[in-house]
Amino acid sequence: MTRRIRLMHAGAIGLVVLAIGGCASPYSRGLDAEKWVRSDVIPLEKSQPERALALLRQRFDDECVPTERLGKSSFRAALRGTSRENNNLACQAYNEEIAWLLYSTGQYQKAIPHLTQVWWSRETARTYNETDCLKLSYLGVYDSVRTTVPFSKAYFDTLDRAQNASAGKFLHKAYLCELKMYTSPENPSTRDAFAAAARKYFGEQAERDVRTYVDVIHVKMAAASYNLVVGNGALGQGYRESAGRYAKAAELYRNAIVASQRLGLDRPLNGQPSPYVAHLGTLVAEADRSVQVNSSLAVQYNE
Repeated sequence: MTRRIRLMHAGAIGLVVLAIGGCASPYSRGLDAEKWVRSDVIPLEKSQPERALALLRQRFDDECVPTERLGKSSFRAALRGTSRENNNLACQAYNEEIAWLLYSTGQYQKAIPHLTQVWWSRETARTYNETDCLKLSYLGVYDSVRTTVPFSKAYFDTLDRAQNASAGKFLHKAYLCELKMYTSPENPSTRDAFAAAARKYFGEQAERDVRTYVDVIHVKMAAASYNLVVGNGALGQGYRESAGRYAKAAELYRNAIVASQRLGLDRPLNGQPSPYVAHLGTLVAEADRSVQVNSSLAVQYNE
């Protein structure tokens, strides 16, 4: 499951290149940048991380934006109207790898602007709670011989270790996405780490809410949604059957919202809407979109 998600994220640039082409296009430059990172940078990262970082920084400085401008807009917006306008996807690739290297070598304070730029470059929702977990998937340029960590995990961990004021804002989304995408429903270590972090930032009630959500709602919901969307041969079925499965998944998530409200998990947190209801609402919206897409394809192909 996670590998498929990762390939979807990593392959986006390459698919668009095939569709559009053009040696000077943003897409071809982005693809060339990814190839260069895989061939010249990643092989150095374990044995010579500072050398790898220096190569990336040189490319980034030559083709992208000053570091002080990171984290304020996407590269597309930052470079629009300049001579570097077509470098936006190349800059995205360099920045992803710089962020991964800084994080993986413990340079947390330096990593923050690059990680925040990843947030903008992936065109996520502008509030943490509403972000699609799929857009917070593995950090760095995709390479088949190495595994990084989910961006959601790296971002919160970095903000937390650097004692950054935004850490608490991202805490729930990071762990809710980790639970949803990367761990088995029964994994107690993620729940315990989530609960401890919630207590650290928001107090005892927040810790209790985490344990209630994971133990009462998430474990049952995760197993059921997996069976609906992925298990039992779901990925090999037709569009009409898939639309029906996603409709059931949307109903499952709506029922989880009702259960969260019944358990008091809909209470605001630190002046913001409940992260649990917001997260589940995002899952409902994703499932509803999948129903529409698969229903349209079923009509198009006369299923």
